Amino acid sequence: MKTKLVVVAVSLSVAFLAGGHARAQDKPAPPSQPEANPPRLLERSYRVRLVAHRQLGAKRIGSVPYEFVAKEGSQSTLRVGTEVPVPVTTFTALSEKSGAGAFSPATSFQYKVVGVSVDLILGRGLASGHAQVRLQMEHSVIGPRSDVGGNLSAPQFLTSNAKVELMMRPGESYQVASTPLAGGEESLVWELELLPIK
Repeated sequence: MKTKLVVVAVSLSVAFLAGGHARAQDKPAPPSQPEANPPRLLERSYRVRLVAHRQLGAKRIGSVPYEFVAKEGSQSTLRVGTEVPVPVTTFTALSEKSGAGAFSPATSFQYKVVGVSVDLILGRGLASGHAQVRLQMEHSVIGPRSDVGGNLSAPQFLTSNAKVELMMRPGESYQVASTPLAGGEESLVWELELLPIK
């Protein structure tokens, strides 16, 4: 009886990875999660110096400085002035017994603030080092009184205002506006400077 020898060839496929070791396929890395507390940009603060120069023509005759603190991304407000009483008269109709067209006057007072009003908004700081500034200024003074009838007189108010938007570098001063003062050749020149607070 003849015996047949059967040779079975087995093909084995092995994945060789770097380093000469074989291992199962790596699982994909899970997606990165955002930081729970991402870093926040610092908000710089400045000492704001605003000077109102009073000029007659080209001659400077006086200056008044105002200083306050402002922070990037916020609004700062400055109010300096005096409350001036302003009479307000209302008329109330009397009863029919008093006759047609009969009224009783009643005078009360409202108060108006006269002086300097400043609203300043600082935007976020720029990589160039400049600051974004929005500035609105109003200056008012009491003018001559005028007759309003009924042996009453009321003050007049002379007001000048300006609104500007600009980019400025901290540490440098800028002449931002010049507003005329009513009733003459005088004007008010506004000068602005931002000083970083360390």
